[in-house]
Amino acid sequence: MTKIFPLIGSIILFSCSNEAEKKSNNTQSAIEVDYIVAQETPMDYIIEIPGTIMPSEMVELFSEIPGRIVTINFKEGQRVRKGELLFKIDSELLEAQLNQLKVDLELAQKDEQRKKNLLASKAISLEEYEQVQSRYYSLQAQIAYVRVQISKASIIAPFSGKLGLRHVSEGAYVTPATKLISIAQDDKVKIEFSIAERYANRVQPGSRITLKTANDTTMYTALVYAYEPSVDQGTRMLTVRAETEGQSNLFPGSYVAITYNLGKDPHSIMIPATALVPILKGQKIWLIKDGKAKSVMVEPGIRTHKDVQVWGEINVGDTVVLSGLLGMREGIDVKGKTK
Repeated sequence: MTKIFPLIGSIILFSCSNEAEKKSNNTQSAIEVDYIVAQETPMDYIIEIPGTIMPSEMVELFSEIPGRIVTINFKEGQRVRKGELLFKIDSELLEAQLNQLKVDLELAQKDEQRKKNLLASKAISLEEYEQVQSRYYSLQAQIAYVRVQISKASIIAPFSGKLGLRHVSEGAYVTPATKLISIAQDDKVKIEFSIAERYANRVQPGSRITLKTANDTTMYTALVYAYEPSVDQGTRMLTVRAETEGQSNLFPGSYVAITYNLGKDPHSIMIPATALVPILKGQKIWLIKDGKAKSVMVEPGIRTHKDVQVWGEINVGDTVVLSGLLGMREGIDVKGKTK
């Protein structure tokens, strides 16, 4: 019995020694990192996005009737007023057809009057009179149709604007499929751009944007006037249009850089951009939860020169890891010092 007690004491001593060593190892294995505590940061939603200049109105002109072009009344690239004659299509055959119909109509009118008198004296049946009357009305309809066709031989400017390059010459035979020229309304232009769906509820008609072209440092302003009724399902973006007048330096089709102030948000969370960790499905950050490392997905928003706005699984009061990000693993012990 005297030999057993020393053995039990040795076992207890060895066990206590192991526990102490484990605690010591755990303490030593904790990674020391810099961190900040996430807080609400009031800020303006100012986004910078690309856009495209569009003419306020633009159409391609075609002839609605086939025929030979007899007159071109403009020079390429010139500005024209609404209603100005641009092209004249040969309408001689239509005018000859109209003259013939007028003669036929005059005879039909006389015949209709004679038959009407005969019907009154019951010399003919009602059916005979209605046949003559029907021809008279039919000729009137044909004359109206031909007159419309003759009017289509004159191709006019649908609105005031600048003409492009013509695709036909005098004497050319054109059909309704032949493109003649384009005309664009350039006294005012539209600016089209797209913004992320998270900003969609902040877009308001009448709000102001500023923009500049790639080769010009001049800042222009435009007013938002419309946007699509829904977010694009493929891109998750909302298409918006703004309009500006009297800016001759804004050439349709050009790229512009847009700055759009969407208003103030008193509840945004800003963290240093260096805390973001890019991964395959987006970006994440590391938090310290009960002394352990925990990763959460976030979506970056507006950026400053050093900070970035984030949404996602982050809340005010969370402890965000700033250093040692490459060594982070889920659940490892972390201790830190305030950055």
